[in-house]
Amino acid sequence: MKKFIKIFIPILLFLVTFCFSNILVACTNKEPFSEQSWTDSYKIYKVGLNIQIKPERMQELINWNGQSIRWISIIKSDNVWRISSIATGP
Repeated sequence: MKKFIKIFIPILLFLVTFCFSNILVACTNKEPFSEQSWTDSYKIYKVGLNIQIKPERMQELINWNGQSIRWISIIKSDNVWRISSIATGP
């Protein structure tokens, strides 16, 4: 399982780029956060994001464009790691 986590988390947080109709989000870095609270089924990471918004949506989403930091919690459910929450602070 540890090998799976070592492979899965970097792929999820570094290589995955999410494309939506008007938003592009790329993970730029990640670091473990609050490791003392981690369990076998819960982990949290501080993640750097680069968010790009298409110009036609800029007025609505102006505060989301550029570099950003989020805290991403993941949980293991049915032997699969899933994003539990994405927050602006710990």
